[in-house]
This record gives sequence, structure tokens and C-alpha cells, in this order.
Amino acid sequence: MSDGTQPINQSSETSPPPPAAVSQVDDVLRHHCEIAAALRRATADVPRASQRFLTDLANRFEAHRTPQQVLADPAAVHLLAPLAPHAAALPDQPHRIEAAVMNAEQRFRQHASQRRGFSIGLTYPLVVVVGLVVLVLFYLTYIVPMFDQMYTEFEVELPAPTRLVILLSRWLLAWGWLILAVILAVVVPLVAVTIGWLRRRSARREAVAGWATHLAGLFRLDVPYPEALRIASSPSRLSWLRAFVQTQLASSPQDFAAPTLGGRPLAMVSYALSQPTPAERSEWLDEVAEMYLERGHYRRGAYLAWMAPAMFCLTGATIGLIVISIFMPLVSLISGLA
Repeated sequence: MSDGTQPINQSSETSPPPPAAVSQVDDVLRHHCEIAAALRRATADVPRASQRFLTDLANRFEAHRTPQQVLADPAAVHLLAPLAPHAAALPDQPHRIEAAVMNAEQRFRQHASQRRGFSIGLTYPLVVVVGLVVLVLFYLTYIVPMFDQMYTEFEVELPAPTRLVILLSRWLLAWGWLILAVILAVVVPLVAVTIGWLRRRSARREAVAGWATHLAGLFRLDVPYPEALRIASSPSRLSWLRAFVQTQLASSPQDFAAPTLGGRPLAMVSYALSQPTPAERSEWLDEVAEMYLERGHYRRGAYLAWMAPAMFCLTGATIGLIVISIFMPLVSLISGLA
């Protein structure tokens, strides 16, 4: 999902917002210094990522801006939406600004922690697998050669699995640099492509969630349906919605046809935008955003749930086969000595 870190002054292909929305945002922007100060105070006891987010948002509020530019910024819209109805009373009610800032920071922290959770969860199985691969190489380059020498001295007839492991050990000792080159050329890019694929699938769901959250904030600021859709679906932000925007703006919300994600229609988005009032649309769009974020979170957890056991089983089975293959000839060797 978009973090809301996009600059406020980014240009977008949107029509001018209606006077009512501009007036509400302009009323709140008269207190932009207080909002920026509250954002900077909130950086005192938050994680570093949240500090960067809040500082960047404070810098944007301190800079020169227009209501049109603010409406194109998802983070600014999310921060200003609860303040707009109380714009006149903000100087006497600073707690409203503090509450809005803390809400924005908590939302950012929640989404950031969900994204970091997948990377952290993936680190453990990868580290364990790397350790197991090192253990396999240790067996093949140190343990197996000792058994190879012993079996050669006793002239033991070796079964096929043992001969295969010994041959692999000899080949590894002779061409170890080639094995390393193959690992670097094949395995590392394969892992990188897999992780990138998983992140792209998650990013598409986060894009839907960010778009829904932005739309909900625009509806709360009394931006009508067509203008809100144009602003939130600006091609410079979400290019995959370009065709959807061009084909749906002429339709009424009740005739809304859902866009697709991975070939599947976003039925919940269609239902949310078909609600009769802006308040109901905003409420449902917030639910849609949370649903897609949670779905991405559980999908990443599901991938990790089977990925780690699969890696452990594969590397464990490899080590087990090597050990069994090496010790198989000892049975016949002990029988011959007896």
C-alpha cells in the first residue's frame, strides 16, 4: 500500500475539486503550522521509520501548498479528513490535531510492520537452509573422503548410492569453484525472483488498499464521486487503474463495474462504491482497505508456513541420504571382519 509519502506538490491529471471540498481543506490549512508542529512532536517516541514518515509529512505541511495538491496526497487526506468538520475550533482544541497525528502514525506503523513481517519471517528459514547447505558441503568435502580412503584400503564392494556420493565428493573436491559458480548463477537469482514475485503479489493488494483509503478520505471531505475517482486513480500513481477510470467515470455509482486484480473482479470495491451516500462509501472503503491488507498479511504467512518446512525437509533428506549411503558398506565390512 502507498505509505502516503508521495509529495503533496506532485502534479496529477485530475479535474479541479469542487468549491466545497476546497473550502474545507483551505480552512484546515490555515492551521498548517500547528499541524506541522504536532507532527514533529510526535517523532519523539516512535520508531525510526515512523520518524521519517512524520518528518516528511511535517515538511510538506510547512511548505507552500494548495488544497488541490493536498487532496492528491493520500497521507494528507487521511490526516485532514477528521479535522475538517472542526476546522474553526482547532485553535481551541489542539487535542484533535494530536489525535489525528497519532492515528496517522499508528496506521503507518501497522502497515509497515506487516510488510516487514514477511522479510523477517523469510530470514529464519533462509539462514537455516544456508547452514544446512554448509553442513552438506562439510560432509562431502571432509567426512566422505575419509570413508572413501577407508573403503579403498579394505577393498569393500560399494553399493550404488555410496558410489554416487563418493563420486560427488571427488567431483566437488576437484571442481568446487564450478559448484560455487553454479550456485551464484542459478540458485541466488531463483531465490531473488521468487521473493520478488511474492512481493509483487502483495504490492497489488496494497495498491487496492491505498486507493480505497484515499477514496474514503476524499468522500469524507465532500469530494463528489467523479472528482474523487479521478484524484485517487491518477495514472501517475496507479497505472493499472487507467483503463478503469476511463471507462467508469461516465457511469453512476450504482452501475459501477468492479476493476480486476489478477483477473478476478474486486467485488467488495464494487459494493462499497455502490453505496448511496458518501458516508457509507467511506465506511465500506475503509473496510475494503483493511480486508485487503489483512488478506496480504495472511497470504504471506501462508507462504512462510509451507516454505520453511519444505526447505527443512529437502535439506534434511539430502543430509540423511548422504549419511545412509556412507554407512551402508560398513554392514558388509563388519560382517567380513567377523
